[in-house]
Amino acid sequence: MAKESQAVDNDDQSALKAYRRQNTRLIRLAEQEAEDRRLIAMSRVWLVATKGQQQKRPSSPTSASKHSKKKRKKSSKAPADGDVEEGDARDAKPRAHAKPSRKSTVNSESPSSSDSEDDSGSGGSEDDLPDPRSMTDEQIAQLLGGENPVIVQTDKSIDAHDEEPAFPDLFNIRDEDVDMVSLRSSSRASTRNSEPPTSEFAADSDGEEEVEPPTAKHKSKARSSVTSGNDAESDESDIELPRHRPVSSKQSKREEAFRREQPKVVSSESQTKKTNTTTVSLADKDSKKADEDDDAKWGPWARIVRNKRGKANLLDQHPTARLVLYKAIKNAELDILKKKAWPEQNTSREVYRREVLLAAAKQVIQGLDQDENEQRKRLEDIGRRVKGDSRFAAVLGDIVLDRQSHIRTPARSVAFRHIAGFELGVGDSCTEKVRALLPDDLYIYPGRWETEQVDENTSKPVWVIDRTKIYQNPGFMDSLKDAFFESRKDFGFKYIDEFKSSIEKRPEPELTIPIVALAATGYFAAIQAWESGRSREKAEKFEGELFNATFERHVSYLESVKETNLVAFHVIMSRLYNHATYVILSSTYYHLAYCNSLS
Repeated sequence: MAKESQAVDNDDQSALKAYRRQNTRLIRLAEQEAEDRRLIAMSRVWLVATKGQQQKRPSSPTSASKHSKKKRKKSSKAPADGDVEEGDARDAKPRAHAKPSRKSTVNSESPSSSDSEDDSGSGGSEDDLPDPRSMTDEQIAQLLGGENPVIVQTDKSIDAHDEEPAFPDLFNIRDEDVDMVSLRSSSRASTRNSEPPTSEFAADSDGEEEVEPPTAKHKSKARSSVTSGNDAESDESDIELPRHRPVSSKQSKREEAFRREQPKVVSSESQTKKTNTTTVSLADKDSKKADEDDDAKWGPWARIVRNKRGKANLLDQHPTARLVLYKAIKNAELDILKKKAWPEQNTSREVYRREVLLAAAKQVIQGLDQDENEQRKRLEDIGRRVKGDSRFAAVLGDIVLDRQSHIRTPARSVAFRHIAGFELGVGDSCTEKVRALLPDDLYIYPGRWETEQVDENTSKPVWVIDRTKIYQNPGFMDSLKDAFFESRKDFGFKYIDEFKSSIEKRPEPELTIPIVALAATGYFAAIQAWESGRSREKAEKFEGELFNATFERHVSYLESVKETNLVAFHVIMSRLYNHATYVILSSTYYHLAYCNSLS
């Protein structure tokens, strides 16, 4: 199934890449066609403008513009008003080849405005040629190469709702409304060699050559537009080509939203792993920063040392801090062995962590010699920070409590291997048998299955038990052994000296009540995982919030047996101890006896 799903994902990826390549080619073809139409429109504009010229046609568009300037200079010698001088009129007109600053403004009250308006109004005369100052940015670029016009709105009183037509007449643009702005030649890159900056396929061209769009070198407050002087040529002359401009904030937001909506072929497993990794890394960065702020007040022995992943490991800590942690871990393990499987359930996790660390620090201080004053001061610093710094206590306390979790987990995980004796099966019969075992904790007794007739058409399974053999179910006893006594490194053999008899005259060791109750709780959890008719071994964790009530029930029952019949209690717990430790201890005994005989 995994190979088939991977093959489907590869096919989807290939189809998506092919779709993107096809759309990229179509966009480039459309841009090329638009460029060709623009050149055709430019040629027609010049042909129409120079059709009525009486003089000899200039050799180039640049010479034509110079010829037009000479005529305008002659006509401007006669001032429109008596107060305007010839030099002022010349200075009022912006030069076609001048390169002023990019943010320069045009004086709307120029003395030559009336002349330019009169000239523009006579666009139908034969002597009028198109002035570069009144042309569009594409036409000026064709003439001058490195310059672009920026049309500036001089009348600021016009509202956004009363804007002028988007396509003013080509020869009706006033001279003072044109401001020449110098641009770098790189910004005039052809659209044939680059994609629009808003293209959604810019990131995925699948190996095709990518050209970055040129960055705009100026900012304008108005846009230039193009119209044709001839109605028959309006379809081709009104083509608006894509230009590389700085993307506005609205466009950026719209494109970002569109990009987020695009489908992506990503496996759910990798996406989950990526999200989890990102979340953990952010949390670790915050915790590292907080630790650095707090660590400045303390010595290195009272600081938290983290690895590259931001986790605090036991062996990475300062030697003085490790002494406290080792002692706290031992105390926490003894709490499971003698007191309670989930000690934090009595108060809270935070309170229990602080109590374990403070008790461990105090015990280490008491074990020091009188001349170890420096070590005593360091341990006192750790104790003071545990009291006042909840983050410090939480990080060190989690190192301790994680060891408790490693002790409890096998009680449930190992039990799944030892419930086969109940012959649960699957489906509805499994559900009925599980519901017959869980009430009154009948699974701790050995027994057999029988059928009880409920009515004429209905029957249910019943687990018939032997009440004289409490906690003597073979599956339960094997589960207890494998969970805590499977090898000499396991939890049970680590504290083998803690198992003592409750009767002075009977020297046989006994298992403690908490360890037996924990094994019975794990056995209960394994059977309950089959209540739906199939195994749910990985569906839930072995935590105190779920199973502490079952643990307390077994503890109270064993304590009541101990109070009412101490001899029976000793027999039960001693048998469990012998079953759990018999193989290893007996083999050790015979090995020692053999060695002694050889000596």
